Formats: sequence, C-alpha cells, structure tokens
Amino acid sequence: MKSATGILAALVLTLVAVVPAGAQEATLLTPCEGAENVITVGSGTQTIDTPMVPTESTTKTFVLDLAGRAAGTTATVGVDLQWGDPSDYDLTVNGSSSASFNPTDGDGEFVSLAKVRHCQSITVDVLNFAGNPFADMTLDFSFSKVTAS
Repeated sequence: MKSATGILAALVLTLVAVVPAGAQEATLLTPCEGAENVITVGSGTQTIDTPMVPTESTTKTFVLDLAGRAAGTTATVGVDLQWGDPSDYDLTVNGSSSASFNPTDGDGEFVSLAKVRHCQSITVDVLNFAGNPFADMTLDFSFSKVTAS
C-alpha cells in the first residue's frame, strides 16, 4: 500500500509533466492612463463639432482602449461619419481619407484603419467642402478583426 505522501508526490510529478516548461498566464492589457475621448470595442456613436465654414475643418482625437485583452491585440477600426442633409463633408482619419461627392453619392463618409494598437490615437478630421454649418454630425466606430498577434 502506498503512503499518502507517495501518492501526492506522484500527482505533483504528473502535473509538472503536463504543464509545458515556461508556460505562464497571458499578460492582459491595462486601461489607457489619462486618455481622453476613449473608445472601446462596442462603444459606438461619438460626436464631433460641425465645421461651420466651407474649407474649415474640425479635428478630434480618440484613443482606442483594448484593456482586458491579451498583450499584442490589435483591431480594425471603421469610422463612419453621418449627417442628415445633402451637404458635402470629407473625412480623414490618421491620414486615410474618404472624399465622396455627397450631393450625388449620398450622405456619409467611411474610413477603415487596420491593426490599430492598444492606446493608439485615432485623429478624425472633418472638412466642410460645401456643407450646411448646422448639420448634426455623428461618428460611428465599428470594430472587426480584434486579434492578438
């Protein structure tokens, strides 16, 4: 009959053999400290001021917070600008632009950014090309390909 100590030692050795050497829990991302205008996966609609005069632009910077996900996680972020009349505005996000001719193409502009990192800034610039200064604007953020590298 084996002793309780012998059985316990055998169990410990079995567990050590099953767990790979160097295995650790995944490091999780922590919240972006001191960031303003934070967006998270699923945060949805944000506001931005309407540029009042043609050729004038409005800029607002957001920060993507992927806290709680594994280190190295990135996301594809879609930015959709909408307004409710036949005005014409153009959208630039981190240097990528959408410049449809809105009176014929419909209201709205869309830009997609691939592999946006945790705590990365997303700078949105809206240009009044030929727009109504009283149009209400919304920015809808969408997220896909949220994956750890």
